[in-house]
Amino acid sequence: MNGSTSVTVQVEGVGTIQGQVLGPDGAMPQPNVVVRIFGPKSQQAFSANDGSFQFTNVRTGTYSLDSIDNNGILRARQAGLVLASGGR
Repeated sequence: MNGSTSVTVQVEGVGTIQGQVLGPDGAMPQPNVVVRIFGPKSQQAFSANDGSFQFTNVRTGTYSLDSIDNNGILRARQAGLVLASGGR
């Protein structure tokens, strides 16, 4: 017996969240800092030698981003980051 079924697939929008961790002076890049995002998808990364970080293939939605120093102390939090479809 042969048959067929029609299926609708909706692809989720994704984007990139990227930035740079700077020291208290606002100029000195901070390497090896834990950066976490919380939202529809949660991830963790470490800042590179130049302080940069990047999260790719992140589902669209609203996120919070935390920066945590080497002693496990929250140093910065940014809430309400909105990632739109195909956005950065």
